[in-house]
Amino acid sequence: ELSPRVAYSGSPVAYSFSEAGHAKSFTLVDLDADVDVSTRHIPAPVVHPLVRLKGTIDELLEDPELDRHVSSFLEVTLTDATRPPEAMKRLRKRFDHVLQLRFSASLRPGDDSSYRNRVQGRSDIDVCRSFVAHVRGSEATLEEVELFHRALTAQQVAQVE
Repeated sequence: ELSPRVAYSGSPVAYSFSEAGHAKSFTLVDLDADVDVSTRHIPAPVVHPLVRLKGTIDELLEDPELDRHVSSFLEVTLTDATRPPEAMKRLRKRFDHVLQLRFSASLRPGDDSSYRNRVQGRSDIDVCRSFVAHVRGSEATLEEVELFHRALTAQQVAQVE
């Protein structure tokens, strides 16, 4: 309520994961002939609650406590050290409605979080290979490395022209 006579209606349904856990409701306003006003809050039905889950993919796929969320709308944050292959596909086999997938691998001691510092003095091809290894969790294939070489060569030729 903004005041005893004014209230912000809000939305009857949660539209953002920042609203996970919020109880939504409707306000029913009754006016009688004497202009007496009464209000009551009616809880909004929740078909698919918004839920945020965080953990490794194995924890999320195996924890029986999470069975209650198989039909929830989910924002999942994976904390695996490397990105698991086919993470979304694997999660959706257990959870019907994974809507957002995030990755939040924690830095190991000694890791430098500054991208500029990590790539300084390294060749373009090495940066490309490291990027693939970081994102995918496995090394680039020989075919991919060849594509990097071709793309970098084409980029260098385009800069000269």
